[in-house]
Amino acid sequence: MQLSADGKTLLNVDENDIIDGSYQIPAGITTIGAGAFSHCSSLQTITIPVGVTTIGAGAFSHCSSLQAITIPAGVTTIDNGTFAKCSSLQTIVFPAGITAIGARAFSECRSLQRITLPAEVTTIGIGAFRGCRSLQRITIPAGVTTIANTAFINCTNLQTLILPAGIEITGYSVFPGCDKLTSIIIDNDNQAELEQMTASLSKQFKSKVILKSLFDEVIRLQDKQLARILFSPQTNQIYRFFHFDTRYVSMVNIEDEKKQMLEKTCTTLSEEIFCHINIQGADANRYYQKAKVLVGREPWPKTHEELRCYEARLIKIVTKCIKQAEDIQAAIEEIPIASPTAPA
Repeated sequence: MQLSADGKTLLNVDENDIIDGSYQIPAGITTIGAGAFSHCSSLQTITIPVGVTTIGAGAFSHCSSLQAITIPAGVTTIDNGTFAKCSSLQTIVFPAGITAIGARAFSECRSLQRITLPAEVTTIGIGAFRGCRSLQRITIPAGVTTIANTAFINCTNLQTLILPAGIEITGYSVFPGCDKLTSIIIDNDNQAELEQMTASLSKQFKSKVILKSLFDEVIRLQDKQLARILFSPQTNQIYRFFHFDTRYVSMVNIEDEKKQMLEKTCTTLSEEIFCHINIQGADANRYYQKAKVLVGREPWPKTHEELRCYEARLIKIVTKCIKQAEDIQAAIEEIPIASPTAPA
């Protein structure tokens, strides 16, 4: 470890200073110098104490095992390359008061799935989130006025970006490599400003722009229609096992008296139970997952006038999936059941 002459700046930390993946910053430190922890590949966790107000450029760059970090109140800028290539970084907590995200600040943070930027942020620098391949959604605060070139380049799993009104997108290279970006949501109902902002985007992304009010309505419609599957008991995989005309239960060899009791119990089993199971296990419901994929492929409406047609398409998709489940159940119930053969 190396400190400045006045003991207030942490200049350098090497691997030998890190114990069991952790490092404790000495009391009295107000500045973490540029590159202070750079390439400390064994650093997994660190607590930055209150009192630190400055974190230098590249301070934690290439800390490939660092998983989470909390920035203390008082820090106002995430400097250039501060967390660049922290490939295991999943969580970062910002204080209120951060105003700028520097160039390449989170470049190649490949495990970062989500990030919440403070409302005070006004600037996002060049390549700030470059190559954040796990990032799926980000909301840009209302105070941000400029997004620089390549800010989100190669965020290959970025799907949703929410932008404030009046934001300036500098150049045509903000989103290259964001092939899964389906929605650029503008929190602005002023059509003239919307068209001006859309014009600043490259051709690939012009069709992705949607008003925030319209986006909220689309999400509401999607949730409403997909919920119909979860509230259809026939879509539950175990539903058929509780209907005694099916081949599965009829083949169980049990005593008559117990069989009568079992039939009586199961035939009064509330269908709400299957709906509850569906809701708790939506990820395992094949009809729900199929409908979700098909709904996701539908082009989003660009105007409120197109919304009605979009809703009709969703209704058709979900109705078809529910009917498929009902038809399979009906087909099973129609299969004749062979009488058990008496033992010789």
